Amino acid sequence: MAVLKFDDGWHQAARAKRRPPDWSWRGQCLRDLRRLFRRRIGEEPSLQELDAAIYAVVDPDLDSYDPKSLGVAIELTFAEYKMFDRLPRTMRPCDVTDEQVAVYLHERKKKRDKITARKRREADREKRAALFDLDVRKETLFAAIGPRRMTVPDLVQIVGQAPCWRPLKGASRERVMRRELNDLKRLGKINGCIDVGRRNRRVLFVWRFPKADAVRSSRTAGQSDTSESLRRKKAHGT
Repeated sequence: MAVLKFDDGWHQAARAKRRPPDWSWRGQCLRDLRRLFRRRIGEEPSLQELDAAIYAVVDPDLDSYDPKSLGVAIELTFAEYKMFDRLPRTMRPCDVTDEQVAVYLHERKKKRDKITARKRREADREKRAALFDLDVRKETLFAAIGPRRMTVPDLVQIVGQAPCWRPLKGASRERVMRRELNDLKRLGKINGCIDVGRRNRRVLFVWRFPKADAVRSSRTAGQSDTSESLRRKKAHGT
C-alpha cells in the first residue's frame, strides 16, 4: 500500500500523529475558511457573520471537498494563498497549476529551513561560549547534554575546546569523558544506554532526563548512596 505524501512533505501517518484527538476534515476546513474570510472582510466580524459569508459560497457539507475543489469554490488566488503565515492545508489556489504551488512550497521550505538552521547554530554558539566559563568537567558535560540522544563524538565537538578539556586529546579525552558520563549516570543526572549505531557498532548514547524524571532519579540515587553508607557502617560496627 502506497504511503500518501502531501505537498508540504508530511506523510499521512506522520501528520495523523500531530493532529489533536478531536481533529476532523470538516473542522479544519472551517478553521481555514474563517481565517481566509476574516482577512477578506477586513474588519472584526462575529462568528455568525463569518459562517454566513462562508456558507453563501460553499456547500455546508465540507467533507465533499478536496483542497483543489475548495479553492475553486471560494476562488482562492495565489496572492491570497501566499499571505498566510501558516498555509492552509485544506485549500489550494485556483489560478495557478499544482506544479507552481509545489515549487512555491519547496522554496518556502528551503527559506524556513535556513532560518531554523541559523537559529540552531546561534544557540549552539551561545552554548559553547557558556561552556568556556565552566572548569569542572562534569558540569561542562551536563550543560552540553540535551534531551535528544547524543554520542561521545557529539560531545567532543561541543566541549572539546573548553579549558578543562583542551589538554586532553584523542582516545584519552574520550576515555575520560566516558568515565565522567558514567559518574553522571550513576548520580542520576543523565540517562544512557549502549545501542547499535552506524556501521553496526556498539555506541554509548546519553541524554538528559525530563524535569520530573530527573527529580525522581536523583532521589533514587540519593537513597541508594545513603543505603550504601549505612551498610558500610554496619560492616565496620559503627
